Amino acid sequence: WYRNWIDAAIGWRYDRHVYCGQGNYLNNKANSVIQLQYVYSRGADGSCNYSYYSTADENDDGVEEADFTWYPYVSSPTTGIFTSAVSTPAMPWRDPATATEGTLWGRVTDEQTGDPIDDATVQVGSLPPVKTDGNGYYVVTLIPASSVGTAYNVVASQASYGPGTGTGITVVAGDLSRWDTALGNPPSCADALITGFEGYTDGTQVLFRPPSYSGSTDTNLAASPNISQATTEVDAFSGIVSGKLSWQFVDTGLERWLRATTSNAANVPNPTIWLDRPVRVRLRLESPAGTPLLVGLGVRETGTTADVGEDGGTSGTIEWVGVTGRYNDAAPQGRRLPAVPGVWQTVYFDPANDPIFPHTGDGVLSSATNKGTIEHLAFSSTGGAGPFVVYVDQIEQVCEVPLGARMDIDRDGDVDADDTQLFEDCVSGPGVDAASQCDRLDFDTDGDVDQADFGVFQRCLTGADIPTDPDCAG
Repeated sequence: WYRNWIDAAIGWRYDRHVYCGQGNYLNNKANSVIQLQYVYSRGADGSCNYSYYSTADENDDGVEEADFTWYPYVSSPTTGIFTSAVSTPAMPWRDPATATEGTLWGRVTDEQTGDPIDDATVQVGSLPPVKTDGNGYYVVTLIPASSVGTAYNVVASQASYGPGTGTGITVVAGDLSRWDTALGNPPSCADALITGFEGYTDGTQVLFRPPSYSGSTDTNLAASPNISQATTEVDAFSGIVSGKLSWQFVDTGLERWLRATTSNAANVPNPTIWLDRPVRVRLRLESPAGTPLLVGLGVRETGTTADVGEDGGTSGTIEWVGVTGRYNDAAPQGRRLPAVPGVWQTVYFDPANDPIFPHTGDGVLSSATNKGTIEHLAFSSTGGAGPFVVYVDQIEQVCEVPLGARMDIDRDGDVDADDTQLFEDCVSGPGVDAASQCDRLDFDTDGDVDQADFGVFQRCLTGADIPTDPDCAG
């Protein structure tokens, strides 16, 4: 295991130095030398040992010894290790004359209290974001910079606060720069309609491209049907017009999925959303033999400054919201959407509480402006080929998820006995702090999960395959 960790550390050093140590207080001197020799044979930049005082366990009896003969022993010519003095190795990343990158660090605090803010996101330019620790500190390394300094825009954000922005923050090659910020109250929130499909005539392409458009999933689909259009053929959730998607998978394989993309659609393309607020979608699934689908939301991290619903562009990586993984590295495993013909279902995608899974991104939903776009809805097979018809209506960005929508604990589209069991697993009792993973079941926000919360939960029970009522606890 010592050799395994040495190999791993050297593999992780990238273009920096690594100096590997070993616990000489655990070994006899000969074995410590064998370990040190392995360090150099693998190409480490240097070595050290612990401890300088308790230098050996020559008897291998578990009791370390202050055996100072260790020093002439380890520096003797026979070991080939510490036989001569060496100069400090060159570190070009720390020398302004040769460095090409700098480091930015600082602290994020609460503007009102001065307290540190844990788990805030800090993003320097378009570099990958980092998070603050429990004391509010962050560090961003490997920032491309010049010796005279390179200016960056830096954004710090956290869901409970308004963003903090630094313009023209200078990062110097080979050096450390500091930027602190204090976050204040978030801007007032109001629900925003992205599209309700009203005003579009039957057959008009709105929001989504035809199913076969995306190269990610076109080979999963039969040639027809291939429909994405506004329609008045069914009663809309609101108004008289809704959207219609229709397709068929080539077979019943669980790896089949559809990427219903908004990329440069004829109407309502690439709609902008805040990355820390829920998206609400009304869906109505008509499918043969009651076959459900899995549905997830693909969000592109464009860093746009456009208003919610406006075109936010097509540049940036994509994360899935409400997706726990991929089947055979293919179909995203989103929340279950029961097939209940004629019934509109309300689905929430909540970045604050739903799982985030990478599509082309890194599994962290963020951007420099805390904005991105709805890139697609992902519909995945549960074992049926279709044809499927999904009606879509009233796509909105909302400020919060209502209590009723949180009752579907296992995210399978209903509130039934399975959710009841998961609720019971979270019960802490009156006055007993709820486990962190159960916080969202503290419906009365008193810090515990108890009988009062269960009373709220009971009002929302629907039964298996009966869609959740988001307003049941209102």
